[in-house]
Amino acid sequence: MVLATYKNTIPMRKFYPFSLMFIGLLLMASIINANPPVETIGWANLQWPSSGTIEQNDEFNVYGQVWINNITNQLNPSDDLVVWVGYSESDTDPSTWTNWFLADYHTGDGDNDEYFLNLGAQMNSDGTFYYAFRYNYLEQGYVFGGFNGGYWDGTNNVSGVLTVDTPPAADKEITWANLQHPASGAIAPSEDFIVYGRLYIENITETPGEGSDIQAWIGYSTDNTNPNTWTNWIPASYLGDAAGSDNDEYSANLGSELGTDGTYYYATRFQYLEQDYVYGGYNGGFWDGTNNLNGELTVTTPVVDEEITWANLQHPESGAIAPSEDFIVYGRLYIENITEVPGEDSDIQAWVGYSTDNTNPNTWANWISASYLEDVAGSDNDEYSANLGSELGTDGTYYYATR
Repeated sequence: MVLATYKNTIPMRKFYPFSLMFIGLLLMASIINANPPVETIGWANLQWPSSGTIEQNDEFNVYGQVWINNITNQLNPSDDLVVWVGYSESDTDPSTWTNWFLADYHTGDGDNDEYFLNLGAQMNSDGTFYYAFRYNYLEQGYVFGGFNGGYWDGTNNVSGVLTVDTPPAADKEITWANLQHPASGAIAPSEDFIVYGRLYIENITETPGEGSDIQAWIGYSTDNTNPNTWTNWIPASYLGDAAGSDNDEYSANLGSELGTDGTYYYATRFQYLEQDYVYGGYNGGFWDGTNNLNGELTVTTPVVDEEITWANLQHPESGAIAPSEDFIVYGRLYIENITEVPGEDSDIQAWVGYSTDNTNPNTWANWISASYLEDVAGSDNDEYSANLGSELGTDGTYYYATR
């Protein structure tokens, strides 16, 4: 019995190794279920753009995408994922670069998360720069994204290229101009009438001498309107640096252009380089039609007074009388449009003069008034006479003439 019992009983020592192995497997399964595997970055890139050109500090947004299984494209970005954009002046492996700036979450895209940075805000010098993305999840180590297929490899997935230029210097411009003087005037046709104008351009008109690339004109119109509608402009010449100011002064003889009676309005016009014209009013600055106005010039043909263009001592040429005896002397004169008219003209005065010296009558002191006698028949002359003999009571030789 004892022997049979022994054979039918399985000794515990034969099952011990198997039982121990089974228990170990159960323990391993428990450990695996309690600590699932840690996810890692499975893909990352520089999404776009691949290149660009900007002026210093202009906006230039750069985008990159990353994929982590079960982590990206969730409702919120992972706090354990940190993203940067970096740049270098050398087209080298981004892992060697030192200029990195934290990027911001932009959006989900499929299974990826997208991040971006305004790289232009960091660009304050000219040059060619290379840029890429850098990612780190749970401090597992950096990965670098190239354009745009995935990890940077320098061949297929490469750095972006950004060209930064200094913005061109803005051209100076005319910031003030006027019609300096005169405000008004009156002349005869084609008489000289000099008009002056001034302008100011920063760092240009302050410099002694004429500023280059400046053109100036004086314009006129018969209408008191905005000068920008006028068609009559004459070039003005550089006059000099206006004393006590930073302005340059120009002038032109407007009067020489105006040969017809009328009222004319005038203003200045200036241009720097090929910029728009500016117009100067009197005398505070740019023409505005309210405070800074056109000048006004009246051109009038003067009424020319008629003048004596011919006169004579008509007769007698000589004579001999007793003292104080009558001796009538006659003289004639001609004035265009005056002596042709019948009758005496009230503005004519006549004399007969005498002297004991046969000299120029304009030196004589003795003159007696002559009276209007008549319109001379057959001519356009008027004739005057006076009794010279009544003035001569003393023997002698006398010389006489008319005045």
